[in-house]
Amino acid sequence: MLFGESREIESTTAARTNMRELHFKSKLIQLFASNPELDGALG
Repeated sequence: MLFGESREIESTTAARTNMRELHFKSKLIQLFASNPELDGALG
């Protein structure tokens, strides 16, 4: 494996991790939006 290749794989993995985090956060936001009392209990 070339040095450049491993760099590319690293950035792809990072992008995938970011997507997963964004997806998770949007799910949480949807949950709070549909449950205001839940939002109040945590915030």
